[in-house]
Amino acid sequence: MKINGWRTRRCRQQAPGILLLSFGTVNICVVDNLVGFYVDNCHNRGTIKHMDLKEIIKDAVVISEVATFAEALHTMNTGHTNTLLVTNDEGVLTGEVSVSDLFDAIIPTNTTGDDALSHLSDEEAFQAAVHAARDIPIFDFMSSDFDTVTPDGSLLQVAAAAIGQGRARIAVVDHDNRPVGIISRSGLKQVLEAYL
Repeated sequence: MKINGWRTRRCRQQAPGILLLSFGTVNICVVDNLVGFYVDNCHNRGTIKHMDLKEIIKDAVVISEVATFAEALHTMNTGHTNTLLVTNDEGVLTGEVSVSDLFDAIIPTNTTGDDALSHLSDEEAFQAAVHAARDIPIFDFMSSDFDTVTPDGSLLQVAAAAIGQGRARIAVVDHDNRPVGIISRSGLKQVLEAYL
């Protein structure tokens, strides 16, 4: 079949939703409306395994943005997770808290670089910093600059979010931006393996 002079072909190795357009040695791979270019032959590539995004979504541990540092730490420990999804009063995702965010929260906001290390120079200073952070609301130290995906999204959208944000976990939300789960490091490894 031809589209505007480009020859299209379907490889039996392809997963559903993948279209290859070929013009000489240049191939364009369209996957779920995302476009990639490669100079290659489809038959030399590995098999792309079909995987539904819902297969790699885990339950998320959710906490309110008005909860405190101490509550976040307790929730992480009891929920056996390193990331909490943070919601407002309406249940809409407003941020996330990672272990790194907890460590950032114990550093006074007016402290930078080497001053932070000297501020935590011994165990007593470290304990005092942790104790001082105890009642800080999550809203003050959560991360709010991150990408999300929806359960009907594609594996490539997950990969793009992980690469673009440098995150090891991707929040999954419904179309009203309410958390429905999380894709963990294990899920991200499965995404990579699907394309290996």
